Amino acid sequence: MANESNKPHDKPTDSRYIAALEGLHDAFFLAMGKPIYAPIDLFQPGLRILDSGCNNGRWMNDLALTCAPAAHQYYGTDLLDVFFPPNPPENLHYSEQDIRNPWPAEWQGTFDFVHQRTVLVNARKKPIKDVLSQLTEVLKPGGWVQVMEGDFPPILENGPALREFLDLGAWFFDVAGPGREMGPNLKATLMDIGLHNSKDETVYVAVGAKLNGQPSNVVNGSIEGLCAAIPGSLDIIRGKETLQHTSLFDTYIGGGMEHPFSLDKLETLEDRLRTELLNTGGHLRYRVAWAQK
Repeated sequence: MANESNKPHDKPTDSRYIAALEGLHDAFFLAMGKPIYAPIDLFQPGLRILDSGCNNGRWMNDLALTCAPAAHQYYGTDLLDVFFPPNPPENLHYSEQDIRNPWPAEWQGTFDFVHQRTVLVNARKKPIKDVLSQLTEVLKPGGWVQVMEGDFPPILENGPALREFLDLGAWFFDVAGPGREMGPNLKATLMDIGLHNSKDETVYVAVGAKLNGQPSNVVNGSIEGLCAAIPGSLDIIRGKETLQHTSLFDTYIGGGMEHPFSLDKLETLEDRLRTELLNTGGHLRYRVAWAQK
C-alpha cells in the first residue's frame, strides 16, 4: 500500500497532456458561452477571486482578459504544483491545496468569488457537503461560489466508445465516494450548507468532430483530454501502484479491485475513443451550480 504522504510529482507534464488540458478548457468555455454564471459584477475593480483546482491557471488568465480593464487579485490552488506557471503576473498567485483539508485561516471571509470545476472527485470519501462547506468559508458575506461537475445520464446520440468511457467515469465516481449524482445534487448541496440564491444549469459540452469549425488544437485537445484519462484508469483497475496515481491507488485499490468491465475492451478503449471522436464527435453533460453566502 502506498504511503499517502508521498506526492505524485511524476504526473505527466508533456506537451500532449498540456494540450489536453487546454483543449478541454476551450470546449468548456465554448459550451458555457461565458466563464461565470453567478451574477457578480466582474467590472468593479479589486475583486479577490479563487480558482480551486486551477491546473495551469488558464481559467484565471482567460477571466482576467474578459474583465479588462478591471484589475483583480486571482488565487489558484491545486493538489500539486506541477502545472503552475514559473513566472505568473503579479496579480496571479498559486499555492498547493487539498480540497479535503481546511483552507488557510488568513483566507477565511476574504474572497468575492470562488470557482471550482471538475474537482470534487478528489474529495474521495469525504462528504461533498463538508468539502463545499470548507471551501465557501473563504467567501465574504455576499460573495458567490460556482461549481461545475459531471452529469451522467445516457446520451443516445453518442457513439459506443464515448458511452463506454462515460460509464467508466460514472463508475469511478461511485467507487471514489462522491457518486455519479454529485453534479445534479450541487444546487441542493449549496443550499444545505446555508448559502442563498442557489441556481443551476445543465451544459452540454461538444468534443471532437462536434466542435466543427473550431481550430484543430481545440478539437484535438478535447479528444486528448478524454483519452488521457484512460491509461490511469487502467492502472487503477489492474491494481498497478505508481506515484502518478498514488492518491487514487490509496482510495480505490489496496491491491486490485473488482469491476464490471471487460479488461480486454478497456485496453482498446483509448484507440477506439480517439477514432470515434475524430470521426463523429460527441457530447458530455455537466451541471453548473452557483450560490451566494
